[in-house]
Amino acid sequence: MQSHPDVERLENGDVSQRDHLLGEDLTGLLDPVADQLLNGSTVASRFLRAELELNTQLRMLSFGKPVRYMYNPLEYAWDTHRCYVEKYCREGQNVLFLGMNPGPFGMAQTGVPFGEVKAVRSWLKITGAVGRPAEEHPKRRILGLDCTQSEVSGARFWGFFQELCGETHNFFRHIKHFTTNEQIE
Repeated sequence: MQSHPDVERLENGDVSQRDHLLGEDLTGLLDPVADQLLNGSTVASRFLRAELELNTQLRMLSFGKPVRYMYNPLEYAWDTHRCYVEKYCREGQNVLFLGMNPGPFGMAQTGVPFGEVKAVRSWLKITGAVGRPAEEHPKRRILGLDCTQSEVSGARFWGFFQELCGETHNFFRHIKHFTTNEQIE
């Protein structure tokens, strides 16, 4: 089944239609995957739904100088973020890591918390398309999973748990963690 074009744009990171979509009844417009996301009862679908709702409220904020560039990976890296949440956000996890200010070479590139690109691709095995924010800082371009720079904190975070746990399932059966949005001056 082919999804409605607006839902497809939403899933591909096009934020121009997202405000419109979140305020509308999407019944009948969704493909099975998008329908499960917005109407599902799994921990992952409830979490993603809450993120979309909070994201709508965040978009109402405005910032004056010196903030010029706003990076919201939940908008332009939705595909990889959703892959991460659906893969690793499960029932029964009893520890939650929260981060703030995603780094320019981590979640800003991948949509994954502490999302150092190499760890996201090789250890977490996250795939998907990463778009770009409406305006990019000339020194902080979004290259997505093709970014070659490393996010030190993410490399340490994931490296530690990879060494400690070996496989991702050993880590994620107890742990979940997520990060807030980033603003770059």
